[in-house]
Amino acid sequence: MSCPWGSLQSGFSGAPHPETNRLLATSGANVLSPGGPELGPGPNPALESDNLTIVFDTPVSCFGFDHLSQSADGYSFTHIAVRDASGKQIYGGSVPISGSGGGAPGGPDFWGIVSSSADIKTVEITEGDNNNQYPDCNIGFDTFRYFSTTPAAGVNNRDLRHPVVAAAAEWQKFRVWGVVTVLDAESFLLDDGSALHVKVVCPGYTGLVTGDYAQAAGTVSNGEEPPTLAASPGDVTKLN
Repeated sequence: MSCPWGSLQSGFSGAPHPETNRLLATSGANVLSPGGPELGPGPNPALESDNLTIVFDTPVSCFGFDHLSQSADGYSFTHIAVRDASGKQIYGGSVPISGSGGGAPGGPDFWGIVSSSADIKTVEITEGDNNNQYPDCNIGFDTFRYFSTTPAAGVNNRDLRHPVVAAAAEWQKFRVWGVVTVLDAESFLLDDGSALHVKVVCPGYTGLVTGDYAQAAGTVSNGEEPPTLAASPGDVTKLN
C-alpha cells in the first residue's frame, strides 16, 4: 500500500485533481525528496530541483530504487548516469514511468541496473522538469536496493577448465562440488565424478574428512592443473 507524502503548493496549471499529485511512499510513511515536503511549481530550484548523487564506498554490481512521480504522466524527465571508480560513464539514460496525460495522479515506478561486474561506484540522478505546467516537476525516491557481489555460478570440474572461465574469473565467483580428498589443513580436492579434480584452498576450514561430500565457492585460477579455487571457510559447506 502506498502512502501519500508531501503538500502540493498552488501555482500549477493543468491540475484537475491536485489532491492526487503527491509522492507515494512505497516503504512506510516517508520518502527521500531533495526539494523537501513542499511540492511547488517551477522555476524554483530550491523547491523542485530533486537531483541526487549516490556514491558507494565499495562499488556494487546491482542497484535500484522506486522513482516517485508527483504526476505519473508517462514522462519523467529524470536522467541517470552511472559511473565506475575512474569516473567513466558506464550507463546513461532516462527513467521510464507509467501513466499518460498531464495532471495524472502521482505514482511509483521501479528503476534498476545490473552490471556484469562490481563496478558501479556513482549514480547521478538529474531531474529536469522545472516549470509550472502540470503538477509534475517534483520527484522523490524510496526503497533503495543494492548488492556488492554477483552470486557464485555453479560449474562442473570439466567446464571449470574452459577459457571462458578464465576470462570471467576477474569478476565472477564459481561454485564446485564433489567428494573430498583432504590434502592438508588449508586445502583439499573435490572430485565431482568426472575424474577431474579441483583444488580448494581455504585456510581455516574445519569439519571435512576424506570421503565427505562438499561444495565450495570462490575465485578460480585455471592456468595450472588442477585448477585452484580460493574460498573462505564460510563458503565451504559439507553436504552429507
